[in-house]
Amino acid sequence: MEKGIEREENSFAMLPKSRSGLPDAKNTLRIMRKALDEISIFPVL
Repeated sequence: MEKGIEREENSFAMLPKSRSGLPDAKNTLRIMRKALDEISIFPVL
């Protein structure tokens, strides 16, 4: 996902007009990383 965001930010965008959705994609990536950290800290027994 991170590589896709980076690609869309540069001139090699694969999805036309995708630039407007990049802030949401970055926020989703941030949330996913935070959730992974929390799951790692509090494993379900």
